[in-house]
Amino acid sequence: GSFTVHDGRKWVYLDLTDEARPHALRMLRAIKRVLANQPDDIYAVCNKAQHRGAPALLTRLGFEPTGEILEGQEVWRWSSRH
Repeated sequence: GSFTVHDGRKWVYLDLTDEARPHALRMLRAIKRVLANQPDDIYAVCNKAQHRGAPALLTRLGFEPTGEILEGQEVWRWSSRH
């Protein structure tokens, strides 16, 4: 996973490989810790066609859909004001 800033928004990217799946719970906990220390809102795109479990993962991390579509994918936002 990685963070990037584009058009004034901070974006997170995560693509779980098959090799990483056995470690998903530990990764989820680590991601939550990183997010908890973020002062800004974080955005992610959800590619449901490629990753069926992406909406559930984003929800578990505290992201919510924004209603925005970017390049055919749903945009989700994690609010720093949780």
